[in-house]
Amino acid sequence: DEVFTREKLQRIFLNGSGMLYLSVKSSLVEYIGKRAVLTIFREIPEKAIVGEYLGKIDMLRHAIDILLREEIDAPYKLGKAIYDNIRKLLPDVWVYIGTIYSDKVVIDFGRVESLVMKNYILNRSEKGIITYMVDKGEDVYVADVFSFEKDGYKTINLGISEEVPLTYYGLLVKVKGKARGFLAFMRRGYDSFTDVEKEFFRTLRDQIALGFRVSDMVSKIHEEKEKYHQLAMKDALTGAYSRHFFNEWIEKHEQLLRRRGGTTSFIMIDVDNLKAINDTYGHLTGDEVLRELVRTISDHIRSMDMVVRYGGDEFLIVLPDTDEDKAERVINRIRKALRELSEEFGFEVSFSYGISSLSREKSHMKALREADSKLYKMKFKGAS
Repeated sequence: DEVFTREKLQRIFLNGSGMLYLSVKSSLVEYIGKRAVLTIFREIPEKAIVGEYLGKIDMLRHAIDILLREEIDAPYKLGKAIYDNIRKLLPDVWVYIGTIYSDKVVIDFGRVESLVMKNYILNRSEKGIITYMVDKGEDVYVADVFSFEKDGYKTINLGISEEVPLTYYGLLVKVKGKARGFLAFMRRGYDSFTDVEKEFFRTLRDQIALGFRVSDMVSKIHEEKEKYHQLAMKDALTGAYSRHFFNEWIEKHEQLLRRRGGTTSFIMIDVDNLKAINDTYGHLTGDEVLRELVRTISDHIRSMDMVVRYGGDEFLIVLPDTDEDKAERVINRIRKALRELSEEFGFEVSFSYGISSLSREKSHMKALREADSKLYKMKFKGAS
């Protein structure tokens, strides 16, 4: 006949203080010939509650998925995802998520009752509770955010009613000791967050930080990959494109020509007497000749054209949308410029060359063989 109210259960188990989570199971049983209700109370550890919360939202997966997309509005999307998931579990909790910069703090997404914020900028000079947390480098728990005032910092109210207290729990998201962002959770009422909820928020924050670390590692891998890709693209000595890059590029370009037609000309060149220059003036001078040759070629072709170091002293000039007659005019301008270069070096700098063209009907391999054949015919005739 006794009603077990929440208050009575607290008196029974906790003498009226603290917080206890219980699972309760009741069954109808026979006891001494009478019908009775058997109720079993089992304590649920706080970490099990936190684990249950986390299992329902899987924020780490959300964070990594959003951050790896590297979209401009990724912080906003992450904040919105956190807010939506938190509200499913704790519908009376409000959330801010922000990014920390050297001169400002940006609330990427925030909502407290009717106040909604997106990309809201706080200057570091504004002495509010968020900048206090960032400047001090520590998490902040305030039983009533409206009463916060410390070390010259004071809550800046952006239009929220102060009739009812608002509990605030701000957490810094740190990666390798550096604060990258923050999470802030709020609920109406004085000191209204339980220890389990605070532990849940901290674990959530740690998952977001791990998401940032994974994102950083992937970004670093991409940067390293791009760095080595750039190194593979260019010849270290001359700055010309590498043969490896050309081989990748020409496959795509050849497919383009098959679809839309057009002509691309190749000019294969070979520096005359480079071995004699190295033997007479030294390899450093020979290297300088190659660098100046590439610079001179680059000065006399379009930005859409390219010069490729095809071999030791062989270079390939690629001229898209150019027929062989126009290619001949290009090479004549380059040969004329080389005469000035010869005067600077004090010895003749020249090359032999062969021109061929790639089209829908002719493969790049056939065009390269033709250009190479013409080059050696010129070289063996002693012309340049």
